[in-house]
Amino acid sequence: LDGKPDDQRRVLEMAEADAEGVLAYGVQSSLATLELEAGKGDAAVDRLRELADRKDVLGEQASLDLGRVLETLDRNEEARKVYDAFETQWPESTRLDEVREHKKALAGLWSSCLPRSASPVRSRTSRVALSRRLRPTRGSSTVRPPFTSGSSYRARPKPLSISAST
Repeated sequence: LDGKPDDQRRVLEMAEADAEGVLAYGVQSSLATLELEAGKGDAAVDRLRELADRKDVLGEQASLDLGRVLETLDRNEEARKVYDAFETQWPESTRLDEVREHKKALAGLWSSCLPRSASPVRSRTSRVALSRRLRPTRGSSTVRPPFTSGSSYRARPKPLSISAST
């Protein structure tokens, strides 16, 4: 079935009728992925919103997936609201740091790294283009905006270590 999305969809839809619990979640999540890959972003978002309504660990995962999909679709304000709701609904989650990182990226903390002449970015088109250039690639710990050439730029500064000397 690899590389055959129509066949994958057909198998998933057959499993959908009888699936319960984690299997039902897996089927719905996989269908959302297929919809997103087929360019049906709204359908994927609707499916993930339904899954995110759960009040368990699967709903927690679906909320994260929903936020990421909304970011992918450049629906950043909606993604921010999903992340805000995540923090409220799951305040003890082990994934809060991940959610907060996504929120920081959406909040445009990059503007503090921009030269005064480049900040603030005025138009939505410019903001979107800039955010795409600033997104880290998989496995990358540093991100360089297009206007910097130095190798000392880091996405996050290292914390200062203070040692007590007595």
